[in-house]
Amino acid sequence: MLKFVKTRETLTELGKEAQKGLIDNLDNTKVTASGKLRRSIKPFVPTNRLGMQVKGASHWQAVEGEKWVGDKKNNLYKNIFQWTKDKNIKPYASFGKGVKARKSLAFVIARNISKNGQKGLPKPFLQPFLNTGFMRKAQSRIAEAYEQDIRNQIQDK
Repeated sequence: MLKFVKTRETLTELGKEAQKGLIDNLDNTKVTASGKLRRSIKPFVPTNRLGMQVKGASHWQAVEGEKWVGDKKNNLYKNIFQWTKDKNIKPYASFGKGVKARKSLAFVIARNISKNGQKGLPKPFLQPFLNTGFMRKAQSRIAEAYEQDIRNQIQDK
């Protein structure tokens, strides 16, 4: 049975490089609100097959410029309400006081975004990272590691 030790090591290294590159690009776009997306970007190399993915929070698409439908358990209103808490945004006195005021503010913001969209977005960070030639370099490094793994297997027999 083939053991792809070098290939897995290379995929893990590439995942860490992709994570760093994406976080750097995200920081350069200056769209960080709560930091949740930044903290959520993580590489993933499955144990039962070869491959690598970079995963992140569901609102990744909205920052990238795609239409964000949200995740199944959250909706736009709940996410905005959480954002106002994370950023400690104080509603005007006309909204009332406490949680009720924050809920009213989140509702008004969500309604405005639904009607008018989000101004200032998109701020793509994925495509500029891919445009650096990362994929070309990654393919080359994976091919070399794969070849090395096969050579090692042949030598062991």
